[in-house]
Amino acid sequence: MGRPIKHRDTIPESQYFNLYCQWNGIKARCNNHTSTNYKHYGAKGVSICSEWLEWSIFKQWAIDNKWKKGYNICRTGDTGNYEPNNCRIDTLANNLKEAAKNYTLINPQGEVVHIHNMKEYCKDKDLVSNCMTDLAKGKRKSHKGWKSLTQGISRYKLNLTETTERNYVYSSSTSNYSIERC
Repeated sequence: MGRPIKHRDTIPESQYFNLYCQWNGIKARCNNHTSTNYKHYGAKGVSICSEWLEWSIFKQWAIDNKWKKGYNICRTGDTGNYEPNNCRIDTLANNLKEAAKNYTLINPQGEVVHIHNMKEYCKDKDLVSNCMTDLAKGKRKSHKGWKSLTQGISRYKLNLTETTERNYVYSSSTSNYSIERC
């Protein structure tokens, strides 16, 4: 005989079954050392607040914040803990955009380009996102003329003068590279 069902939301027919699964997933990745995603969350100090360990409190917060089927509980900025003041309800697509990593690469024209969402950027520029990500991680030397920032200037000092700008041009001198605002 299986474990007794504690409440209706544990069965797939419940309108809150997906939310219940998300709640279990959050608890597992924060607290369960054997969870596949624990290394990305709990092992890095991400936790779920104590009040959310109780299903009814978590569920009420989600309902109050307009959760509906097809939406996810997301951490704001994809950082911090799972707690009421740091979470929001959003679509998976929007959450993935916000959670996208930042990369810095050198384009074929020699400009240093800061890319927030590699998949979207590559789609817009007719590039292969897996190849560009491998390039950024140093697993590849080049892709369609693009180079990794570290490969392009690894033996030289790097002087960034305007870090808030999106694109820079690098130029070599005898002893270093300087990156200048476009």
